Formats: sequence, C-alpha cells, structure tokens
Amino acid sequence: MDTLTLVTEKEPIIAGSTQWKMRAHIAAGSYTSDGQGRILLSPDCVTAGEVGVWADSLITELQEIKRRAARLQWDNHPKNSANLRSE
Repeated sequence: MDTLTLVTEKEPIIAGSTQWKMRAHIAAGSYTSDGQGRILLSPDCVTAGEVGVWADSLITELQEIKRRAARLQWDNHPKNSANLRSE
C-alpha cells in the first residue's frame, strides 16, 4: 500500500567536511486529512476486518522501514567506525 516511507538525508558534520551524519524520518507517502486537520492513513473502514487489514499493512510497512534503517550507514565519523553499516 506504500503509505509510509523512510526518508534519509546525509549532511556534513562540519561544512566542507568529508565526515557526515545521517538523519532519517518516517514519512506518510499517501494520506488524506479530515475536516479537523487529522492525517488519515487509511480510507473509511466500515468493519473491524477492514481496520485490521489496514493496521496489518501499516505494521508490515513499519517493519520494512525498521529493517532498512538497520542497514543504513548512520555516519562515517572515525570514533564510530566500529558501528558502520552499509545499505
């Protein structure tokens, strides 16, 4: 359903530096909003079964985002070199 996505950004620790750090966000890729400004991650559900299907889908997407985040190289600072991971 691709409702959620992992958005990553790398930025230098110091301007012009070759050392960088990673920032990540979980973003809603598709959604609607209601009259009160709430972000809705599913269409109108009229049964508990429909809510369950959407909840399972969101859980699956979050689990995939968690796996992708675990594979990222979060920074390349020498003090953290033992913790480096690559995607």
